[in-house]
Amino acid sequence: MTAFAENKVLVSYVPVKKTKKVVLMLSSLHADGQANDETSENKLEVITFYNQTKGGVDTVDQMKGTYSVSRITCRWPMRLFFTLIDITGINAQIIYKSNTGNLTQRRTFLKEIVLELIKPHISNRHAIKTLPRDLRNTMDRIVPAKEPESQHLQPGFCELCPSSKKRRSKKGCTLCGKLLCTEHVKYMCPSCFESNVNVNLTED
Repeated sequence: MTAFAENKVLVSYVPVKKTKKVVLMLSSLHADGQANDETSENKLEVITFYNQTKGGVDTVDQMKGTYSVSRITCRWPMRLFFTLIDITGINAQIIYKSNTGNLTQRRTFLKEIVLELIKPHISNRHAIKTLPRDLRNTMDRIVPAKEPESQHLQPGFCELCPSSKKRRSKKGCTLCGKLLCTEHVKYMCPSCFESNVNVNLTED
């Protein structure tokens, strides 16, 4: 049975009548009158064309099974999403090979794609100064943190001292940037600073 709609054709085909297994094929290549032309084997051209090229479909299925992002889920949209991601990785490698001529192992190619996709996110996370040290070290192994530009504060008066004392200072708080004199500066090692700031943020 065949059904036409604009530039598409849908074919319902039973290869072996004993098994009563129905194969549905949707094609936009045979959407014209050629889809109705029967071959010498009494098969539609769309079916014959599929039988000649189905080896590529089997190869793609095998490649998807080797390296796949799919996870166990009962949501069919997620299954469709996982399949699209797997096929996208295969197509991307084919396009890369066609443009550059470089034959890269699929595992290496997928790893490089993942790293390139997460690098902008890691660069943005580097700006968060309250991240745990272990997480920051892991991020530095993937994307080295840029050295912060030296920020020279304009000299002014300490914001915690009374205005009558007029204590001038060039140093300020790391987080808020308030100018502080030596009397109000508290020294703390990096590990204690990160742990205390993380605890305070969690409690708030």
